[in-house]
Amino acid sequence: MAIRLPAPETLVDRAVSTAGRAVATAAALASAPGRLLRLLDEGEVLLVRIAAVVDAAEKTVDDVRTVTASAATVAQDAAQTSAEAGKLVGEVARTSTAAQALVSQIGPDVHELLGVTREVQQAIVGLPGFGMLRRRGEDRTTD
Repeated sequence: MAIRLPAPETLVDRAVSTAGRAVATAAALASAPGRLLRLLDEGEVLLVRIAAVVDAAEKTVDDVRTVTASAATVAQDAAQTSAEAGKLVGEVARTSTAAQALVSQIGPDVHELLGVTREVQQAIVGLPGFGMLRRRGEDRTTD
């Protein structure tokens, strides 16, 4: 049985073709970390924005609670001083109830959003290289 060797040109063509595929695969693999870093960077910027929204929402809820408590106190004092203040108390009580209802409606959503944000932040903190990305994100937000 005789062994048939391909022509030298065929061997060279196959070698060049295989080397070309290897270079294309290496180029695709080399670009993957850059894409991943861009995605992580965009995710970090999004998390910073979400955290700012959550902080603002928490402050708003606290402000509404403070205003509601103050309105209720003022309403009670006004009711004790005059009959006309009694009418004002009714309006303040309705406003206070509406504000409390609003706080009751958005409070759980804000709490849930805060929890989800913390979970996402904890998940991302575990990624290798996140410290470097966080410093880059902080530099960008200060600019």
